[in-house]
Amino acid sequence: MKNTLKKAVKRIVAVTLAAAMLIAAAPTKSSEAKVNIKYGLFSYAYNDGKAVWMIDLEKAGDNKVKIGIVWSDKTSSFGTEKHFTKKLKSTVSFEVEGQYQESDKTTTISGKITFKGKKLKCKINGQSFTAKKVPDSDSL
Repeated sequence: MKNTLKKAVKRIVAVTLAAAMLIAAAPTKSSEAKVNIKYGLFSYAYNDGKAVWMIDLEKAGDNKVKIGIVWSDKTSSFGTEKHFTKKLKSTVSFEVEGQYQESDKTTTISGKITFKGKKLKCKINGQSFTAKKVPDSDSL
């Protein structure tokens, strides 16, 4: 009985270790390979076109993306003073300082952007929207 119990415990331990080694050795894909991203300018207009979000995406070396964000309506606008760089993942979270145009007033712009090819699913400053890629002027 003792031998049978010892053999059973050894088998359980061996199977558990083998499974753990397989999981640890499983190949991992880089996050950039999973991200379907088109670089360029994306926009979302609302309030009958009176207000707009614009998001500019640039490639920033290996596995990084440069993001610039601008919001404007007929009375005011604000945006990031320069592009900020984030590690490229399918969803990027950010918090960055923005400045109102022609003013010293600043504000914090924060949210998440999910890359979906020619669309960006965004939640910025509590507003959820889908921005679409603006066609390049060369392709018009």
